[in-house]
Amino acid sequence: MITLVGNLTPIKDAPGALRLRRILVQFLLLIVAVVLARTAAAENAKTIQELAVHARDCCVRVASAGDQASGVLISDTGHILTVAHGVAPQAETVRVQRNGIQVTGQVLLRDAKNDVALLRILPGDMTRLGVKPVAISKNDCEQGDLVLAAGFPARQAALTHAVVRFGTLMVKGKWLRSTCRLTAGDSGGPILNGAGHLIGINQKIGTIRDQNLHLAVELCLRAIQATHQAKTVRTDSKLSVPKITTAARQSLTEFSAVVLDDKGLQLASATRVTSGIFVTKRSLIPSSSAIRVRWQSQLVAVQRETDTGSNDLLFLRSEDVSDGNVDFTVPAFGDVIWGVGGSPGIIGLVPVSEPKQRPSLGCTLQDLDGVVIVTRIAADSWAQRCGLKPGDALQQVGREKFNTLDKLGGVVSERNPGDRLSVTWTRDGERMVGESELDHPPESLLNRQEYLDGRAGLLSARRTGFQRVFQHDVAAGVIAMGGPVVDSRGRLVGVNIAVRSREAVLAIPIAEVLKARSENR
Repeated sequence: MITLVGNLTPIKDAPGALRLRRILVQFLLLIVAVVLARTAAAENAKTIQELAVHARDCCVRVASAGDQASGVLISDTGHILTVAHGVAPQAETVRVQRNGIQVTGQVLLRDAKNDVALLRILPGDMTRLGVKPVAISKNDCEQGDLVLAAGFPARQAALTHAVVRFGTLMVKGKWLRSTCRLTAGDSGGPILNGAGHLIGINQKIGTIRDQNLHLAVELCLRAIQATHQAKTVRTDSKLSVPKITTAARQSLTEFSAVVLDDKGLQLASATRVTSGIFVTKRSLIPSSSAIRVRWQSQLVAVQRETDTGSNDLLFLRSEDVSDGNVDFTVPAFGDVIWGVGGSPGIIGLVPVSEPKQRPSLGCTLQDLDGVVIVTRIAADSWAQRCGLKPGDALQQVGREKFNTLDKLGGVVSERNPGDRLSVTWTRDGERMVGESELDHPPESLLNRQEYLDGRAGLLSARRTGFQRVFQHDVAAGVIAMGGPVVDSRGRLVGVNIAVRSREAVLAIPIAEVLKARSENR
């Protein structure tokens, strides 16, 4: 390299200076590449968030007789496309719900052969519901493209807006198959492409994630053409499922940990919320177990610091503790997020509260002269797993002593199925102690939604009784509960707390996690 100075006399750079300049140029190019990659990731995430809002705003709940389905508004004159199996045979009207409001929908067409139905609501009712029409795509997506599905799960009867999930288109044709997680009640809801255009409606839920079926627009043509108002467009804009960003991958490494028992077996995942402080899912950790934490290949000795039973959190403390600031963000609908393993998902519902359930002890009790006596034990129940037998005299559950059934009932009613509860009793004068997870009421397990959820894989035993959580669709197993959720910028969003159903994982916002520790220390 030649540098001209002063009287333009050429002076050669020293070899060391030349190497330094090359290093500086390479460094600057690397910075530019990183900035561009982060910008592209942020823009992609923003686009997906906008699509999620669009999918949510075109979807309604459809209720007919005793069944519930979803539907999608396809015209600005009130036409709604849904599945025929969500509309009772011979029905002339259905109930259309959204935003806490219910209106009447007229049944214009019910094609049982193709499983398509067309409804219509009044234009004024569209405004009341706050629902917006979606354009219909003239051409299909390609396999591997990102798609978004929306619907109203039947289990969540109080929802005012649809839940949105995203996934990959696996098979295309008259029927579409995707990895979007569906559940009972989603049938009839929209599936949109990366441009936000309708490519089909949800029809059948699969036993595993990539076997969910959707009716393609082609099969819905008869109903669509009957409206004379639906807008069809050609799709040019497509998106792919976002890859994990460098910032997200680094944050997952920084925040992720595993809780081990004394034999080195994993009990749960955990999140490092500050130096020396980890949080995990309480109901996965037996109170009598000696535990350690594995973080970044290090085995860390910990002690139980704070137990917050209401939200199923357990804080663990190591010797090296220094409270610092955590780079976190508030969860927002449609945000792209990642969990342990690097699988992406979106926040489909926020905020949400999961109603409390009363647990079952699995035994029959009798109040006899101020002593609560066990008379019968159900198989594979909390009582049997604890070691109880008929004739045992109960004295204490958890930290609460009692001598009447009413007092015992009051203690148990504060818990949820899946909570770990210890019991103390006497047998032939000998004091005994046991502990296990409380059971779900038998009638709840016979519920159709619970049955379908169970077919899709293991659910968290403690999956009810949560307040101010958010719902997402990141693929995560029961053992991943307690682990972190991060966004594309690497900021901590929350802590996974329950695999609630086949399509939903619940997570506690990190601000609520830190608040729980502060209030219970």
